[in-house]
Amino acid sequence: MPGRTLYIAALITLLTSNMAQAAFEVRAEVKAGGVRWDNVTRYNGKMLPSTWETPPMLQASEAWAAATFSGTPSTEMTLIGGNGNTSPSISIDLLGMQYNTTGIELTPSANPVGGGGCTFDEVSLPIITVEGANCVSSTLLTNEQKSSPFIFLRPIFDINENAIVSALSGLPEGQYSSSVPVNIRYYYENDGITTYRNINEVMLFSFDYQPVQLDSIFITGNGDMTPVYDTIGKRITSTTSFDITANGYFNDGIVLTMPQQSYELVNSNSTGVVIPYSIHCVQCDSGNLVNEGQLINQKTAIAGDAGVQTSIKFTLDFDYDIEGSSVVSGKYSDDVMIMLEPGI
Repeated sequence: MPGRTLYIAALITLLTSNMAQAAFEVRAEVKAGGVRWDNVTRYNGKMLPSTWETPPMLQASEAWAAATFSGTPSTEMTLIGGNGNTSPSISIDLLGMQYNTTGIELTPSANPVGGGGCTFDEVSLPIITVEGANCVSSTLLTNEQKSSPFIFLRPIFDINENAIVSALSGLPEGQYSSSVPVNIRYYYENDGITTYRNINEVMLFSFDYQPVQLDSIFITGNGDMTPVYDTIGKRITSTTSFDITANGYFNDGIVLTMPQQSYELVNSNSTGVVIPYSIHCVQCDSGNLVNEGQLINQKTAIAGDAGVQTSIKFTLDFDYDIEGSSVVSGKYSDDVMIMLEPGI
């Protein structure tokens, strides 16, 4: 038909699931055979991020019930370094959720639709804690006026720290990270209708791996203390030294520990006759370790401010200076044990 134009309007509807997105970051330092968490707190012996997350786009509700997960959460993660190195799988237990309702007036009552599956279900306002696979709290929380059901949330988890150390063992120093998805679900009520909301959460784990370790120790020195006689002063002196090399990977040097004991050379024929000796270490923070048989510095650091090292060398100097009349002829000896460990 001439002169007539047909206009067609198209209505395009975009549908998405009822969900939101949040993320948590958990940081730790791994070295010296242990894990030091930077931002983890504990509740009932379980681990939680010390910082709460604010979930986006929460539906205003008249009442709600806390829950845990909408599906089975991940049970393992793999750490990836910036240089592409990967760790073996590490087991992780995602145990539940903790909610914070600070600023919202809520009245607790029994959940009319029930609840269950929770191994732990505690409502101590403003904190609600639930643990268990796909569990729902047995408590319904009614808002004084329609509002967001809660303000903050954070997951409850557990990881074996020894498994982290073991997984990173043998890998180069550096930052290693992994992301673990968690699908959280809570239930809410409006106009007598109960439904649920899913929150897609990601836990971001970041480990600063510093593989501090002591691999080997080499000692050079025969321990012979040949006496030097001062006939005029009637004194006897002697010295000997041990050169020690510690090999491994050190960020904070090493620590030398001396046992609590008397440091004396004992006569092989008469154990009551002894020669007290001293031990000095120029490279140690505490240079004088033993003074005339008495331990004065049991523990001292070595090369703690030198940065990353793979080999640390130091010398232990032994000496004595005694009156000649205080000893008798014979062979004198002693055994000295030292303990070395990486500095932390």
